[in-house]
Amino acid sequence: MKLSFPEFGTHKVVHVSASGHVTHVILDNGTLWGWGDSALGEVGNGAMLDFATYHSPYNWDWGKYEKMVFRPVQVAPGVTFTALHNTAQSFYNYATATDGTIYSWGRNKTGVLGNGVRPTGDVAGRPDSWNVATATPVPAHLLTTGTDTPSK
Repeated sequence: MKLSFPEFGTHKVVHVSASGHVTHVILDNGTLWGWGDSALGEVGNGAMLDFATYHSPYNWDWGKYEKMVFRPVQVAPGVTFTALHNTAQSFYNYATATDGTIYSWGRNKTGVLGNGVRPTGDVAGRPDSWNVATATPVPAHLLTTGTDTPSK
């Protein structure tokens, strides 16, 4: 089966990563594309729910398709990528750019994004301000250091 969308033009898919929430692909020109459920920022294009103002704060019960990205959107325009990394049930994603930089985005539960933010408080019970909805470079020095950050 051929995976193709009009958004891709004539470019071919060379890498695919799919979880229970989103799908990401890298095309033969190094561009990164994503689609799926982005309630926690999983797509990486900046879309996510604002749980601080959503119905009641920290409500996990959002509406069906509420932040669904139905068509492929480019993630991190201007950056070329070589690899995708995630797991089947993760709310977070990683990709490696051609220059070796790791990018991360999605739910930052327990500081898993490596962006230097170490969540404090009821991490498992509330999606909130620790999430990163845009694919962001992970500075190497932040992989081992960070700042404790309480929930907003």
